[in-house]
Amino acid sequence: MGESLVDTIRAAFPIGVPPDRPLTRHRCVECNDTDRLLGGRTWVNVAADFPQYCHDTFPLLTPTAKAYYLPAYMCFELRSPGFMAGMSVSSALERGDLNPESFSAAQRAAVWEWAEAYYRTESGGFPPDSVAEAWWMGED
Repeated sequence: MGESLVDTIRAAFPIGVPPDRPLTRHRCVECNDTDRLLGGRTWVNVAADFPQYCHDTFPLLTPTAKAYYLPAYMCFELRSPGFMAGMSVSSALERGDLNPESFSAAQRAAVWEWAEAYYRTESGGFPPDSVAEAWWMGED
């Protein structure tokens, strides 16, 4: 299931242009390292060679960087479960850190499919209603 979902994510999210740097809101050692490791790289490049140092840095990213690198974090979780990438993304979805309206229907469907797979393995259940309402039920 993991690689087929990775393929779904890759098909839904264009490579695009990496966001402007810095990718984090403030300057500290962890934020600077995160910016150095991710900055200027496409999300596809990051997903293919994900820096394990960054598995828990999703909350540090700016909103623009979160939206851009979201597919890389989802792919990393699928390929390397047990790190904090999945928890960071699921927490961001639950908190509303990402604006579903800025994603296409295909992208929202890929996020929803990832969320279903993640919550099934992590808690044996389904994504919370707040995630379902924002991501699964959204329309273009």
